[in-house]
Amino acid sequence: MTAVCYATAMDTLLKWKLREFLDNNNLTAYQLEKALQGRVSRNLPYTWARATEPPKKLDTAVFGKVLEALGELTGKKVQVGDLLEYQG
Repeated sequence: MTAVCYATAMDTLLKWKLREFLDNNNLTAYQLEKALQGRVSRNLPYTWARATEPPKKLDTAVFGKVLEALGELTGKKVQVGDLLEYQG
């Protein structure tokens, strides 16, 4: 089952860290796109890597695929907290 989470007034309390994660692991959006090939939209890794705020609509199935692909690229278990940080 797929859930879709919508951003609310708490937007400012969430820090989106995909660009930081990619930089810290010497990865590019292109590498992420290739790892995700066929599993999500081709544009998604580029859009998410450029974003400075969390997506307004976050499909948990797609987010899970991104976490899996990042894990495959780094050889580490990637957690939600690696890409999203609550700053409340």
